Amino acid sequence: MSDTPDRSPDTKSSSGSAEPMLRSALWCVGIAAVTAFAYAFQIESGLFRAAGLELCLCATAIWAALDAAKSRRRLDADDSANALAKKRETSAVHHLFVAAPTVAVLVFSVLSLLSQLVEIPRAQSQQQVIGGAIAAVLAASLWTVFARSLRQAERNVFPELFAVRDALSEARLAALVSGGALLIATVYRPAESWAAWAISIWTLAVGTEQLLRVLAGWFRPITRDEPLVAPVHSLLREVFLSTTNPVGALFDIAESRFGLSLRSSWTIRFFRRSILPISIGCVLIVWLATCFVVIEPHQAGLRERFGVAERTKLEPGLHTKLPWPFGTIRRYPAGVVQTMQVGFEEAIDESLVSLDQERLLLWTKPHAQEFSLVLGSETELVAINAIIYFQIAEDVEGFLKHAFATSNPQSALEAFAYRVLMEETRSATLDEILSRGRDDFAETIRRRLSEYSAANDLGLEIVDVALINLHPPVQVATNYLDVVNAELDSSRVVTTAKGEASKQVLDAETESGLRVATAKVDAAKRVSEAGRESAEFLAVGEAYAAAPETYRLRLWFEAFERVLFGRRLFVIDAALPNVIFDERADGANTSLPNAAISTTP
Repeated sequence: MSDTPDRSPDTKSSSGSAEPMLRSALWCVGIAAVTAFAYAFQIESGLFRAAGLELCLCATAIWAALDAAKSRRRLDADDSANALAKKRETSAVHHLFVAAPTVAVLVFSVLSLLSQLVEIPRAQSQQQVIGGAIAAVLAASLWTVFARSLRQAERNVFPELFAVRDALSEARLAALVSGGALLIATVYRPAESWAAWAISIWTLAVGTEQLLRVLAGWFRPITRDEPLVAPVHSLLREVFLSTTNPVGALFDIAESRFGLSLRSSWTIRFFRRSILPISIGCVLIVWLATCFVVIEPHQAGLRERFGVAERTKLEPGLHTKLPWPFGTIRRYPAGVVQTMQVGFEEAIDESLVSLDQERLLLWTKPHAQEFSLVLGSETELVAINAIIYFQIAEDVEGFLKHAFATSNPQSALEAFAYRVLMEETRSATLDEILSRGRDDFAETIRRRLSEYSAANDLGLEIVDVALINLHPPVQVATNYLDVVNAELDSSRVVTTAKGEASKQVLDAETESGLRVATAKVDAAKRVSEAGRESAEFLAVGEAYAAAPETYRLRLWFEAFERVLFGRRLFVIDAALPNVIFDERADGANTSLPNAAISTTP
């Protein structure tokens, strides 16, 4: 007997418009699942990871319905003798293909639950919350459209139609829960983790039921007249998602399938007699459940029995204790680096811290409620914004000191931090505070805090001290900025003047060197010219002394050459009176006949 509700199909009719609608729904669900996983990986959200696994289970139901419809059409068209054997083979293959993704979803759901045990919830930024909520609302609207459209489709063709509709309703509810949990987590952080747990547990329960139905269908004998139905019907979905009255739906299912009328007088009397022991049993189970406590990976614990604490450090994991109120376990954030604000009070937006955004702090703009410290001159004030990073000691002895030696180690550390700041600033001036090395100042504070923690058994390890800002009080910061700007302007003017002076000196040195070099060149030229003239004069004297007549004749020829240079000359040879030679400027000789003879003026 099939577990499917009494909605017998007519497998010989066509699927009409139901199959295209289911294919569209399958594509949309698949894309939504991939998007959910990608978004979960991007923002490190276990909630969207759980929603993606639920969508995978919904996609499995839709695909199984489509595959079953296709197999029914193929089997109805087969009238051969071995039709029953083919039907059994088709049913086995179909159940195998449905079991594979179901097992995968179950495995990943278990892994998701285990990862949620060790994951530290990460605060989401406002953009991520708004984007996730909008995506969840759009997805819920889309699943609502598909679910309502399937109500109008041919229910006599698809016996799995009600199961698919319930799966889409489940996806719609998961989307709404995801979007609502994101919004609530902005004011109450654990809401996101609780929603992820709820969706994961629900997916695990529905997937387990579906796997059991697959196994039951695998071993159930197949008859020739019984149609092939996908094992995707879920009793949990039908009870909690098909109607708004789960109790009434449960009564109807029990009466229609098992013949058990829960509305009869005998049933009512039975519940009246059983309600007290059942209630006591439930309360007892809840009370005994308080014996188990889970310590997170970033925590350490101390067990108390009848108000007496054991001097034993409890490591992360599952631990037992006496039921409440006889036993308790105190948990401490031993594996987390904590922060303490010193010198100011400001609400820290952890989502912005996780994004590692740059913060601009101006002297003249109040960015927190600050406390001014008196400097050594007793007339100046300074505001110091520091963050102390510390953690509970990891060793057992240090952890026990933190738990037992001081009632409130953080308050003691904060009080001493203010004391250290005052002691470090009261012997200094504002210029020294603003100009000295911040690293040295922060290291001094960290060292003194570490010594104080060790001396007073606080059980705290000082990891680092970060100076966020160090400036005069905001009320007088403008005046200090004016002084600083004046000093900067003075330095700029002096630097500019020095540069101009250096430039002028360099230009003067260059010009002086150029003039000296020019003078040296001129002197060398004059000395050389004088030497040449002197040598020439001496040579002339020596030449004249050696042959005066010859020298005078040479001078006469040189003078005659200079006078006659460029003139036209006619030379008459005494031996040739009728021939005249024309001595032209280019040196060419031309003989002229007697008829051309003429006298020069």
